[in-house]
Amino acid sequence: SEPCEGGSRCVESSTGVLISVYLDGVQNDRALELFNPTCGEIGLDEYEIWVIPNGGSQADASTRRIVLGGGITAGSSLLICHTGFDGSNYGGVECDMRSEDLDFNGDDAVLVVRQGSAVDVIGIEGSDPGLGWSVAGVGAATRNHMLVRKADVLRGSTDWATSEARAWEVLDSSQSQTEVFGSRVALSDCGWFDIAVY
Repeated sequence: SEPCEGGSRCVESSTGVLISVYLDGVQNDRALELFNPTCGEIGLDEYEIWVIPNGGSQADASTRRIVLGGGITAGSSLLICHTGFDGSNYGGVECDMRSEDLDFNGDDAVLVVRQGSAVDVIGIEGSDPGLGWSVAGVGAATRNHMLVRKADVLRGSTDWATSEARAWEVLDSSQSQTEVFGSRVALSDCGWFDIAVY
C-alpha cells in the first residue's frame, strides 16, 4: 500500500528505505547501508538489491540479485557487505548481512528494488561510464570512494542525474572513514507522524 493511504501521515517525501552509504573500497571492501527515515519499522521482504554490471540491463544473466528479509526499525540502518569486507578496516564496523553478489567496481549500476521496481539507484542501467559515474562534481566518484547521502534527503531517487548532483557527499574510501556507518540520524520527533505499513 501507499504510505499515506487511509489518512495516515508520513515522513515528508519518504517512500521507504534509501541508500545512505555506498562504499567501493580496496579489494572486497564494498558495502551498502540502507536507512529507514520514517518513524515506523519497514519490512524488507519485498526488497532486493540488484547489481547490473558494465552497462547491462535488468534482464541480463549477469545481473546479481540479493534478496533481503527482516526489517529496519524506525530511524535505523542495515549494513550489507560483500563477503570479503573487512570491518576492521573501518573501525570494527559489523555487517548485518553479507553477500558475494554485492560486487561492484564503479561502473556497475546498483538498484534498490521493491516488488520488481527500482526505488533508489546508484548509476544508470544500460550505461557504462568507464571508470565510474561523476558525483557532486567529482569524476569517477563511484569507484574507490565512499558516497554519503545528505542528511536532509528523506527518499530514494531513480533520477540519477539529479541525485548525483544534489543528494550526495563524496569521501575517499580510505580506512580513515571509521565513523560514517550507522551515523545517520532520523527525524527528532516521531510523535508528529503516523506511519502506515510500507
